[in-house]
Amino acid sequence: MSHEVVVHAPSMWHLIAGNDQVKPDVTFIVENKELSGHRHYLSLISPVFKAMFETDTSEAKTGRVVINDFTFDETKTAVKFIYGKSFKPGFSIERAFAVYKFLDKYGIDNASKRLIPFFEQSINNNNFVTVSNFAWTFAKEDILNKCVSFLASHRDIAFTKAFVELDQRLVMELLQKASALVPQTQKLARSRSMSPIYYE
Repeated sequence: MSHEVVVHAPSMWHLIAGNDQVKPDVTFIVENKELSGHRHYLSLISPVFKAMFETDTSEAKTGRVVINDFTFDETKTAVKFIYGKSFKPGFSIERAFAVYKFLDKYGIDNASKRLIPFFEQSINNNNFVTVSNFAWTFAKEDILNKCVSFLASHRDIAFTKAFVELDQRLVMELLQKASALVPQTQKLARSRSMSPIYYE
């Protein structure tokens, strides 16, 4: 009985690793630390990097890209990801959010799409705030609606510090939509329980 062998194609990371003929010509400067890259490859996958390296910019002249809005670890993870390095098991949804922001900023859409499953997973008390923030920030209505449904049946989340610290526009949208999903019988019961009691 023959067995089929699946051969996985090598990633960009594996193809250039240890190849002396492919030398880095880009240096990312993040938190006074350096990361290497290749301008031609980055220009192929990102319209932002393409414009940066193919026009009269300081980055094109020096090959140095200063990044101030992401941490070194976030940038390193994002760069490894676009070079084909997969995330290890246990990768946090918070880090996935940060990497998605990086990919979105530089227009690397084909890579950012791969991260969507992180935010489509089962919503729970621990990831609700992060998933809601992601869905609202990047206008992912399907995911946001899942968050609304979860909030409607887990109203205690609305009293947590993390929820209150969300953008107030998001807080109001979540509360209003979740309230609309609560069955009318529950609304009546809740309103009666909150009615004032008068004593003669």
